[in-house]
Amino acid sequence: MSLALLPVQDQITTHVKELAQDVYENGVPEDNELVYSTDGMMMPFIVVQYSGFIQRSTERGITGPRQDLGRSYADFMCVAPTERAARQIFDLVSDKMTGFEPTGASLLTPEGVGKSYTVSDASTRPVKYVIDISFSYAVNTVVS
Repeated sequence: MSLALLPVQDQITTHVKELAQDVYENGVPEDNELVYSTDGMMMPFIVVQYSGFIQRSTERGITGPRQDLGRSYADFMCVAPTERAARQIFDLVSDKMTGFEPTGASLLTPEGVGKSYTVSDASTRPVKYVIDISFSYAVNTVVS
């Protein structure tokens, strides 16, 4: 078994990059690094963040922690200049990532039902609307 999460995370990032929006890992870039349309409107983008290996007490086996099933999370922030555009990106990410199965992990399953739908950041320019969707997946699933 392998406890390396980076290969799984790389597959998830590659898969979401098949969408038309720019994808950033682990943080929102500076405003001057964002892409803008010819009329000065910020173009929507996606930020993906990952969690580490989480071991649930109900998923522990008898052969030791190196062979135990684990869980990890991918969190996608869908960022756009309007609330509606953020919801459109959310729909694209939700459709693209639900059920995706990276090698060495299980199917990605949406988490966090009942979260606040849209959060805005009007303290900076450009104004950003953000919708967050998280996916969980089992890791340490491949026996070597």
